[in-house]
Amino acid sequence: MSVQNAFTPWSIQASEALSDLTAGTGQIYKAVDAAGGVAPDKTAVGILQQLGGNAEHITIGTSGIMKYVAGAAVVIGAGVTVTTSGYFTTATSGGTIFGRALAAVGSGAVGTGIFNFATPTFSTNSNQVL
Repeated sequence: MSVQNAFTPWSIQASEALSDLTAGTGQIYKAVDAAGGVAPDKTAVGILQQLGGNAEHITIGTSGIMKYVAGAAVVIGAGVTVTTSGYFTTATSGGTIFGRALAAVGSGAVGTGIFNFATPTFSTNSNQVL
């Protein structure tokens, strides 16, 4: 079971409909960019916490302990990065680490991690500490 604790919120206007609550396939808990859309990899500034339609206000979390949707299995302690579709996967060498998994999670499932989108780390290996 994934849990969520304190996180830093930021409210922005959505640039697309971000209103699907379906865990694992909807937009909830996916990465979002500063323009208010699902983030394509390195442009991520947070994780979607409150949904909204196109041009409506949404809330994203920019740092803290938050839920996320895994695009592939992630092991506990792994550095996580964002895919082109807003899912989170294990970071590889040369990738951008936005957070660390606090529990193991399967592909398409909702996991828990600790994140800081303000200061992501460029990894030289996937076990790098944030």
